[in-house]
Amino acid sequence: MTGQWRNIFLVPIVFGFTVVAPVARGVELEDVSQRWTFRYDIVSAFPEVTATIPREENFRAIKVFQYHQDDVVSVFNERRVEVFYTGGDWMQYGNVYFVANSPNPRHEITPDDSAAYFIKDLSTTDRDDGAVAPAVNPFDDAALKDFIKTKFLDSSGSVAAGFVPVPRS
Repeated sequence: MTGQWRNIFLVPIVFGFTVVAPVARGVELEDVSQRWTFRYDIVSAFPEVTATIPREENFRAIKVFQYHQDDVVSVFNERRVEVFYTGGDWMQYGNVYFVANSPNPRHEITPDDSAAYFIKDLSTTDRDDGAVAPAVNPFDDAALKDFIKTKFLDSSGSVAAGFVPVPRS
């Protein structure tokens, strides 16, 4: 090959049809705790809901995760899951609550609202003395993120069945 045809490569083109089936990907969580930290404390976006959580002496937010529902990046479908830890000084293990603005149709919670949820698997089963370790360590970032993605949220980003909001007073 010489001249102008020297750099041209012939590539065979194959026409075909591909069937694409919808796949439940789940949600992609982003840890945004640093963005919401002021003077070493994570600031909640939902103070009125946070006030409904039963508190012991040690009460603080330990993580904040963000995701976009329905895979569309927009402020209108931005969701948060805030992770709160509470326990007394005498307790070796405490209790964990999530505050989320994720929809929960079974309890008539819309994306414009938010709710607090007690998380049994991340909390001690000994609610008085805190002597029993939880099934999942809430301070293990990978385990916490996996729990939120696989247990707390369904593949569409709504709160999974079985999680009941803490009653508001």
